[in-house]
Amino acid sequence: MSNQPRILIVGGTSAIAENCARLWLKQQPCEIILLGRDQDKLQRVANDLRVRTPQANIQLQTVDFLNAAAIQDCINTINQQGAIDIALIAHGNLPDQEQCQNDLIQCQQAIEVNAVSPVLFTEIIAKHMIERNHGKLAVIGSVAGDR
Repeated sequence: MSNQPRILIVGGTSAIAENCARLWLKQQPCEIILLGRDQDKLQRVANDLRVRTPQANIQLQTVDFLNAAAIQDCINTINQQGAIDIALIAHGNLPDQEQCQNDLIQCQQAIEVNAVSPVLFTEIIAKHMIERNHGKLAVIGSVAGDR
């Protein structure tokens, strides 16, 4: 069992999430779990973090952000591997506004990614933190969700 803080970043490829990871790794050695939808993009971020901080312990995890059962299973599995000290939810998707207005399927997907999935992640992560009476949770809303 490591004494390093265990940090989960949902939306690990977002610019703000990547910069938060850099700051945490600069402060102290920690385990960072980058969670996202695109393995290649996650790998790019992880490679950059490892170059900047070679001793970094970076893990990658992909999940379907539109699938509540997959989100629940993913977070349950991560928690089985150890307590999360800090969780940052910082994901979003900004599709073309006019396309969203004209294509209700695309509109629905944007709403689910930007509004529904952050709530689902928040609920399951908070559940584990409450059970353990441990952890800090931060949620950053996407401008796409406001739009």
